[in-house]
Amino acid sequence: MKFFRLFIFLILLSGCSQDGSLQKSIISVLKDPDSAKFGKVKYFKSYACYEVNAKNSMGGYTGKQVAFMNKIDNSWHVVRFEKTTIDDCMDRFIAIDEKEMVANKNKNLAVNSSEKIPPRCVGNPDLKACLEFEKKYPSDKINSSDKVYNSDKNKVLDLFRQ
Repeated sequence: MKFFRLFIFLILLSGCSQDGSLQKSIISVLKDPDSAKFGKVKYFKSYACYEVNAKNSMGGYTGKQVAFMNKIDNSWHVVRFEKTTIDDCMDRFIAIDEKEMVANKNKNLAVNSSEKIPPRCVGNPDLKACLEFEKKYPSDKINSSDKVYNSDKNKVLDLFRQ
């Protein structure tokens, strides 16, 4: 039983130290650090969203804002403050993470393939489809009068516009 209590205490303590380091990072960028009132906090991987209300340079409270935070080299950094909800902040970080995962997947696909990525496929969100199109219609051998090419080209151009 003593072990269980100690375990719970250590878990709670570790959460507090993380909140403390977040608060220190936020306080370091405020105009009136002593006025900071902290609300809810949410974490996602190396991202955090923290509600805070503090005084501005005029001496009045700004109203509840969310600090967008990123953890780099075991240190929390404030990316920006914004009047939004904490859930919106989390949704944005999740979207960023998903885009990074797609970019890394495409990078790994390119590294693992023996082919060189054609310039028109670099940065394309659907690299696999672009590479298939490139095999079918190589950039250096395009015949613009080809009807099949022209219909496929519109599909691929839609991919590039994403």
